[in-house]
Amino acid sequence: MPYTVPKLTDFSAAALDGAVRELLSALEQESAAVGSEAGWKVFRDRWMARKNGVLTQVNDLWLKAAPKDAKRDVGQRVNEVRTKVEEEVSKKSVWKLTRGMRSAKTAVDQADHWSAE
Repeated sequence: MPYTVPKLTDFSAAALDGAVRELLSALEQESAAVGSEAGWKVFRDRWMARKNGVLTQVNDLWLKAAPKDAKRDVGQRVNEVRTKVEEEVSKKSVWKLTRGMRSAKTAVDQADHWSAE
């Protein structure tokens, strides 16, 4: 079942830590399941889409909903989450690119092999 950003009502450090742990665990699981360029695009959009991505939901449901006295702590955690999501999406993007380069190199090597014969 895909991760759904919970609406927080408890903004204590322990509750925030638990929510962040669950989110990062879901991020790792979904990232591990990416196996194609199309899958990467779905993963990227699901987590980073401006209108309804997970990061947007975190901002709306956690940061905007936080009481004034908790905004600083929530904001720091939201920034940490954003950084980790961006890193994971970027890492998968690099994987996609290097995999594509390997495929292109294989094609060039095969073409060289056939032209040499």
